[in-house]
Amino acid sequence: MAHNSTPSVTDSIASDGSSSFNASTPLWQYVTRLEKAESGGNTKFTCNFCKVTFTGSYSRVKAHLFQISGTGIRACKKITKEELARLKKLQEEVDERAKAVIPREVPRPSDGKIPTSLETRSVKKRAMTQLEKSWAVAARNEIDEEVARIFYTGCPSFNLAKNPHFIKSYVMLSESGIKGYKPPSYNKIRTTLLDRERVHVDRLLQPIRSTWARKGVSIVCDGWTDVQRRPLINFIAITDGLPMFLKAYNCQGERFWQVKRGLKELVIREDWNEYQEDNIDKANFVREKVLDETGFWKKIEFILEFTEPIYEMLRITDTDKPCLHLVYEMWDNMIDKVKDIIYKHEGKSESEDSPFFNVVKTILTDRWAKSNTPLHCLAYSLNPRYSTTH
Repeated sequence: MAHNSTPSVTDSIASDGSSSFNASTPLWQYVTRLEKAESGGNTKFTCNFCKVTFTGSYSRVKAHLFQISGTGIRACKKITKEELARLKKLQEEVDERAKAVIPREVPRPSDGKIPTSLETRSVKKRAMTQLEKSWAVAARNEIDEEVARIFYTGCPSFNLAKNPHFIKSYVMLSESGIKGYKPPSYNKIRTTLLDRERVHVDRLLQPIRSTWARKGVSIVCDGWTDVQRRPLINFIAITDGLPMFLKAYNCQGERFWQVKRGLKELVIREDWNEYQEDNIDKANFVREKVLDETGFWKKIEFILEFTEPIYEMLRITDTDKPCLHLVYEMWDNMIDKVKDIIYKHEGKSESEDSPFFNVVKTILTDRWAKSNTPLHCLAYSLNPRYSTTH
């Protein structure tokens, strides 16, 4: 029989009473998982008893094996009463052990209580005045403390407290008089409500999108990095002063000139056709025109190439690491790199003069002079690498 190959309860529990598998999900060993669990815990699995394949989380495994109806999954018809009793006993034992280690709920500050394990003396609460009772001060304090614990335990930014939608949700709830309301679940927020909001926003943007064929549209990009310096490029459609976000391109790990190909594809091949469906002829014309402008992209690549040493130096100095004593050397190396790139592009030798490099160097020198201070010189002179010891 199929169940002979499944581990027994006695095999699953070690001699010291500890579980040899995840203590909170013992029934996973009675099914075969066919893929890695997705976000939310859903995965494809096959029951070891009836050999039927399902998709769901641990709660569905439990409902299937325990033959619980009304849960959206078919009950197992191959499991015997003896096997069902053993599995239920196993889950009950695991649940009992879990309850023993679950910490009791921490009382709120307004409760005036100390957990029993830490209690040394009782805290006497002050009697409330009639005014405090009429304004439900105690209830307000309890709600405030619970809301505050959202930030302390969930670690969202404290700026969430300034979010108008966060504030409005509580105002609407208090004014609605709805009893027993519970906030939407994790899955509902990330699926149903998200899809509904996206469709709604897309509908609101349709009047702007409908003017593109008549007024024309410019697709611009805006690059930025987050706190971990991961680069993103946002694409925005602008027409008649009304911007509209299209998509973001993650260019992490790519050099500037490598990103160029991706930018062309996103702007010309994808975005224009996607948002100019009524103007396909114009879209084809623009695509062919830009793709043929190889000289334009070579100029862009050259600009990005000779500015990269400048960008790299700014990135190095814009850190908390001590690098003040290295600024002079970085400056000299940066100028040399910029010169080499420009001279190589222009096909000039070291002895020849480059008017373009002279202009670039003048701009960099003027900017350097504004920030150069005696402190830089002092830090440089104190660097053991360059100072002479006697």
